[in-house]
Amino acid sequence: MAKLFAARPIPLASFASVMGIAGLGLAWRVAAKAQNVPASIGEWLLAVAAILFVCLMAVWIARIAAHPGEIQAEQHVAITASYLGTITISCSLLAAAAVPYSRPVALVLWIVAAFGGAGLLVYLVGHWVEYGIEGFELTPALFIPVVGNATACFAAAALGYTDLGWASFSFALLCWLTFSAMVMYRLMVTQPRLPRKMAPQLGVLVSSPAVMASAWYALTGAGGIIFKILAFKALFFALLTVRLAKMAWGEPFNVAMWGYTFPAAALAGAFERAALSTPSTFYSVLATTTLVIATIIVAACALWAIRGWIIDLTPASQLKTT
Repeated sequence: MAKLFAARPIPLASFASVMGIAGLGLAWRVAAKAQNVPASIGEWLLAVAAILFVCLMAVWIARIAAHPGEIQAEQHVAITASYLGTITISCSLLAAAAVPYSRPVALVLWIVAAFGGAGLLVYLVGHWVEYGIEGFELTPALFIPVVGNATACFAAAALGYTDLGWASFSFALLCWLTFSAMVMYRLMVTQPRLPRKMAPQLGVLVSSPAVMASAWYALTGAGGIIFKILAFKALFFALLTVRLAKMAWGEPFNVAMWGYTFPAAALAGAFERAALSTPSTFYSVLATTTLVIATIIVAACALWAIRGWIIDLTPASQLKTT
């Protein structure tokens, strides 16, 4: 297997597909309570995310076996090292998905996510303080391990570890506030400008407050002022990301495009919880709109990915004749 994937290494960013599908599944699960949509939609999405996670983990382990030096080198670059957080985030989301079905499975996934996410964040921040990072590395990707700690809150209360959930939330909140000013300064002031191929990273600006809004709801069991401030801050960054969509326009579809899926799903999940805690036409419209948009984005990325796989697996001779 290692030899099979030696020629086609799988980047860590591939786990963004698991995050997007699982995040959408959880949003649909909340929508089943808030808006009486079919519960099966969310559960099927979560099942697909779980299968995809297992497949990607097998492929990534094969990549480690085939290219151990390459994996090690990635950890010295702030951007690529941050993508390790996509694995802990995936575990967090799947832990929340597993709670109604198997608490032992959910607990194992949550332990990996909570302690792995906290350990990763401490390690990376320590590494950046000790060795520093280049200005061009100050991108929204730095928020990925931060978001990983916030997503650990989703299953914490359900599994009976609310205090540990608050610890994860605190880690995420403090680092998010610290990194926000630095990243926005880099995006708006310093050179070089954010490369077009990195434009999907702007979506992480949406997922950070959106996930923390849902984390707050999970830990408190209700909405409130803090929850609404975080949710609407996520909405602001979503509108900003739409405004900046032209930065990625024209780029061929690649794995980085999955970076738009989880932010969209996280925003939908936040407003579905808002509709659940404060029933009103206003929140119902926001919840429905964001859920539909998130579903379209995930479906589009899935179709483009499947199309790419078909092209990759089709012999060149057949492609020339079609």
